Amino acid sequence: MGYIAGDGSSFVAQISVQLARKGAKGALFAPLESLQAAMRQYPGGEELTALAWLCGLVGLYGVARRCPSMRALLVMQVGWLVLIIGSREMWYPAYLAPLTAFGIGAMAQQVLVSLQVVAHDRASRRARTMALGLAAICLSTGVTFAKRNIVASYGLVKQQQAAEGDLDYGAMCAGISRHLPKGSRVMLATIPDPWLGLVERRDLVLRQFAPTGIPVHRGAWHRALVSMDYLVTGRHPISPQVEEFAARHAVVQAEVGQRDGSGPYARIHRVIWPSEIDAVAPRTVP
Repeated sequence: MGYIAGDGSSFVAQISVQLARKGAKGALFAPLESLQAAMRQYPGGEELTALAWLCGLVGLYGVARRCPSMRALLVMQVGWLVLIIGSREMWYPAYLAPLTAFGIGAMAQQVLVSLQVVAHDRASRRARTMALGLAAICLSTGVTFAKRNIVASYGLVKQQQAAEGDLDYGAMCAGISRHLPKGSRVMLATIPDPWLGLVERRDLVLRQFAPTGIPVHRGAWHRALVSMDYLVTGRHPISPQVEEFAARHAVVQAEVGQRDGSGPYARIHRVIWPSEIDAVAPRTVP
């Protein structure tokens, strides 16, 4: 909400670009494909992910029945699912994680309650055993889903370290921050993305490059870039628009890391304002 209130025009432009991209790819009209794509990115595939989400919903439904004031959690989770199906954004499924874990935890609580009831009520032992089995399935699904994701994430980290050496993300972000004056508007176009390391600086206005393939008019790109004070690029060009603008209308102010090394590397470009063009000649970084 702070972003919308502080820079409404950028928010509207961002949403317009997202809707244009989704409409071009048919994401808004293919809900089943969007759901499958969201589930497929998790270790274990669509089946395990779908079961984990379903168990979370079942747990939230049970909480809502026992405590009507908690119904908002169930409504919120269903709302996230609708958003995921209609958006095809790869990061949105992460928003399901907290309430999915909460729902599965609620089912685990029901396991203990069912055990106590079964022990004291022999007449309903069969029904309670079935409920206990369902709850146990939900709990084991949640544990398996979490375990596979943690193992997979750890494996990705080890692969990254093996490929690029010791990746000191904090040092890279700190190095970039030192070269950004207070109140600067900054366009980030490098991987790893220093956003998380710079976002604590409330005096900066941070913007990120639009991935290749998003239909952004050249004029819109130019207006966005000329409003920046600094551009941050990396060892490998990931945004042709930012790289071209930096070569023509910016000078390299500083470099963080070794360009020919295996660790993190970033270039900080200072955008040249029209009044400075005669005094400072733009140069291209080879």
